Amino acid sequence: MMDHLSGPAPRAGDNSPTYNADGEGGGGSGTRGSRGPSPDQRQGGRGRHEINLDTILPAAEEGDPRAQHTLGICYNSGISVERDPVTAFQWFRRAADQGYPKAEHDVGICYFTGTGTAKDDSQAFTYHCRAAAHGDPGGNFDTAVCYARGIGTDQDYQLAQQHYERAAMQGHPKAQADVGACYYGGVGTQKDPEKAYYWYRQAAENGVARAQHDVAVCLYTGIGVARNTAEAVEWHKKAAAQGYGPAMSDLAVLVARARAAQAAQATEGAEPDADAGAAAK
Repeated sequence: MMDHLSGPAPRAGDNSPTYNADGEGGGGSGTRGSRGPSPDQRQGGRGRHEINLDTILPAAEEGDPRAQHTLGICYNSGISVERDPVTAFQWFRRAADQGYPKAEHDVGICYFTGTGTAKDDSQAFTYHCRAAAHGDPGGNFDTAVCYARGIGTDQDYQLAQQHYERAAMQGHPKAQADVGACYYGGVGTQKDPEKAYYWYRQAAENGVARAQHDVAVCLYTGIGVARNTAEAVEWHKKAAAQGYGPAMSDLAVLVARARAAQAAQATEGAEPDADAGAAAK
């Protein structure tokens, strides 16, 4: 399977939590640029190593949709064959037209990015919807992105939220982060801080850096969860370790505040503040 559209979540002028100048929850920022196709790392755990085309090609020519999809991946990524996006698209399309969900999703990506075929947002939306209807998590995610951004269809945040949640329930990490943003900001659904935190946490535990940052802010400000500065700092560190800029900035702010508070307490002879100590470590 190819990569997702990676379009921005419907964050309502961005409703991901972050710190404002006063350290309270506020509006976040950031978008994710669209990316081109890449090989499906889950497809038998192949990665980029060579594939025996003597086995795959006859099956694909005989109409096996999984073989056709695999052959499309080979041509798309130059695995065991010279890279040829046009031929890749043709094999993806043959598998998709038999209702193979991963291929339907990949055809949608090809149309969206103009890879191996003319760019066509309407067709991209159509094939993502088909993949979603057949239960593909990536299809649900990119259908949500299409509705959120008005790609090939009218913008509809309610339908976007529904598809984000379907993909999230299928274990799609970015969809988990995005449906958390929907619940946080009331985008396409009612605001629900507890559900927002739940989905942010799911995405964070699946390694999504921006969700790790969102979890940290929720924990620091008490949004949808009891305040816990020490745990918030740990999640900021995880996001910062992935190079996520907002987490790096917020972590620096928290550490500076904590050290200033500790210095003031030492001067005044007051008892150490637990929150300041956690952040300063």
